[in-house]
Amino acid sequence: MILVICGCLAFFASIMVVSTNNTIHSVFFLIVVFIFTGIGIIITCDEFLGISLIIICVGAIAILFLFSIMMINLDFIAKQNIIYKLINTLFIFIFVFLPFVCIQYDTFNKNSSISFQKKQITQLKKVEQYNNENITNNVYSSKSNFDEITNHLYENSWFQIQLAGIILLAGIISSITIIISNFEFKSIKKHNIDYYSTKSVDLIKISPGDGAIIITNKSP
Repeated sequence: MILVICGCLAFFASIMVVSTNNTIHSVFFLIVVFIFTGIGIIITCDEFLGISLIIICVGAIAILFLFSIMMINLDFIAKQNIIYKLINTLFIFIFVFLPFVCIQYDTFNKNSSISFQKKQITQLKKVEQYNNENITNNVYSSKSNFDEITNHLYENSWFQIQLAGIILLAGIISSITIIISNFEFKSIKKHNIDYYSTKSVDLIKISPGDGAIIITNKSP
């Protein structure tokens, strides 16, 4: 029951991320999505993944982008463009109904495919053989979820992990760059050295035989 509630709340928050006009509110709803998704993963006995999702996505990524958006002067204008609303509706429709279509298509293929039944039989045989070996040798796997997940990720998905890290680094650098380029240091007084050096001296060119170059100094 708790898992269903977390899923419904995460689904509602994900719709609000796309549909709301205020960018800061979108980030807040995105944080809500991460929190309820992490809670749902923890309920399904994958504590490591759930806690990692909450700590990394909420504690680092979402907060960083939230402060980046809050430090930029944004004009929150109600988007009355019909194209914007149609694009939002299209994205919501895709993300809502596409998983159900994939599940139905996958179920149809599984029920109508003989090869799937053969694969299922071979998998059952492998599981039975593995259980028999453990029973005969009295050796049971004592690895936790953390060990199993890390072994699978760093043995089979190391390239995807490195690619995700590069994308995250690019996002952090871009957000910091946006802040620096848009933040005005109004309270700090600066001197333009080039301006004073060009305005303090006047060069008057005189034709040959009429005199020398006259240099006059002006107060800055």
